[in-house]
Amino acid sequence: NLKFLEDGIAHEQYLMDEKIDVWHICTQKFTYPALRRLVDDIMPNRTFVNGVDLGCGTVTFFNHLNIENPILVDLSPDYCSFMANQGWKVLNENIENLSLESDSQDVVVCSDILEHVMSFDSAMKEVGRILAPDGILLVNVPWEQDLAELPAVLGSHIREFNEHNVEKKFTGWDILARGIIPQTVKPNGIPTINLILARSDVSSSN
Repeated sequence: NLKFLEDGIAHEQYLMDEKIDVWHICTQKFTYPALRRLVDDIMPNRTFVNGVDLGCGTVTFFNHLNIENPILVDLSPDYCSFMANQGWKVLNENIENLSLESDSQDVVVCSDILEHVMSFDSAMKEVGRILAPDGILLVNVPWEQDLAELPAVLGSHIREFNEHNVEKKFTGWDILARGIIPQTVKPNGIPTINLILARSDVSSSN
């Protein structure tokens, strides 16, 4: 993906006319602006001090959200270097085993990552550990995608999210808001759902 960017042909993979400077162009142009509107709708005056974007790739939601101490995390050393060169603080770590302190993050972003992780339960347990009691989790994942239509290659999506399983997937979490983004860039752009979540053990006690 980064080689496509370096060669100036990333836009061709999306059948776009204009050149792009990030690989995750659908996330940057459509998913993140929609997520920001969702955040503004339900918590317009909320401010954040500490936040982490897990699985940032070549874009981060923190370009759309004002936060004092942002941290980016990715498993790919190349993606980490790409974002570090833009001035971000980046950790090359696995979402299933993070070095961040417990209850330390006001906002955790999981963008285009939960469909990839080897253990969904381990990833969500670690997210719950680092999220502050009154923090929020921002998620976007592919929506109503049929994995049978995808080639079985390393790094591809390994789980589906749809109307039948989304609440079960996020057992232990309260879904505060959701918004579906249709397929915006064809053929590689896919429908996505944005979710804002809070830990059920905290929100149910308030």
